[in-house]
Amino acid sequence: MHVQSGVLLSDIINLFINEGWFLGTTPGTKYVTVGGAIAADVHGKNHHIDGCFSEFLHSFNLMLPSGQVKKCSPIKNKSLFRSTCGGMGLTGVILDVKLYLKKIKSMKKKMNKN
Repeated sequence: MHVQSGVLLSDIINLFINEGWFLGTTPGTKYVTVGGAIAADVHGKNHHIDGCFSEFLHSFNLMLPSGQVKKCSPIKNKSLFRSTCGGMGLTGVILDVKLYLKKIKSMKKKMNKN
């Protein structure tokens, strides 16, 4: 999925849960932005199995203090990617994000069976 960094995790959950998709990991609150989740590299109760939020990132565009925009991923600009995940916003401003969702059994499908 490709979203702006200001999108709330709750919005993603609400839009995709009935289609059978969920975030790879969520913190104790779903009222955090995608950019904030990256900046803090949040994790949930599945941390010991699935890791942090950064484990589910394909890439993001980061505006550096100079104004230059860099595409960061686990492969491209890897050190900047790793410094930004959990870096609490010190590397720059996350503009937009491509992330992976996890396939789940849909609540809608379960409700239709009953």
